[in-house]
Amino acid sequence: MVAITEKRDPEDILHQLLQITHEPRVFILGCGGCAALLNTGGEPEIQELSDELSSSVTVTGTSCIMGVCIEEFTRAALYQHGDEIKRADALIVLSCGGGVMAVRNSVDAIKVVSGLKTLGLGAYSGSEEHLMTDLCQVCGKTCAADLTAGLCVLSLCPLERTDGPCPDNQDLSSETCLSKGDRPCIWWKIERMQHYSSGTPMVSRPSPVGNLLLPFLHLFPKGIGLFRRFLRIEDKRTRGTRD
Repeated sequence: MVAITEKRDPEDILHQLLQITHEPRVFILGCGGCAALLNTGGEPEIQELSDELSSSVTVTGTSCIMGVCIEEFTRAALYQHGDEIKRADALIVLSCGGGVMAVRNSVDAIKVVSGLKTLGLGAYSGSEEHLMTDLCQVCGKTCAADLTAGLCVLSLCPLERTDGPCPDNQDLSSETCLSKGDRPCIWWKIERMQHYSSGTPMVSRPSPVGNLLLPFLHLFPKGIGLFRRFLRIEDKRTRGTRD
């Protein structure tokens, strides 16, 4: 599961910083996990934000760690950069809301500013399109996706119908959503997946590159970017073979 984030407008961040002091000094912490995967909070994005704020803000230091939402990682990284953080008025966090809270729990007497918007949870595809699909709304209820072929109708049906398809598509004659024609009818997809769910289970085979790199991804934030590049190469190779 990937936390889907998007960048905040740097001008909005600057406005927030100027409410703290007229000459803000900041430390920027990025996430080498989900945010790096989606190009919103990795090392390149840290540098990008530093450059965009440089005319009005002093950056005392930066860091990018694997999984800001893991408080032990965050606490260790912030402790390592303690001197730089002590010189800052605010700590900008390029991660999901979970990461922002982990930072808040790890530091005192400093303003914590979220540099990203958290949009929800989703899945990541190694293709160049960075396909993201809403998977979970974190509704707090007992998950019922196991009753609908593993697909959450609350997240995937625009009308959040949990009792079946729309009245006009009860026979599932239409593959596309009657409410939003640019997406498939999730109930049609559920029926199709349940139809093919019988027989011998088959698990998709990971690419050789995936098998090689997965055990090492936790060792360094750059591993995510490396993994993503290899996924793209593997995706192109697979498409070429099919063609």
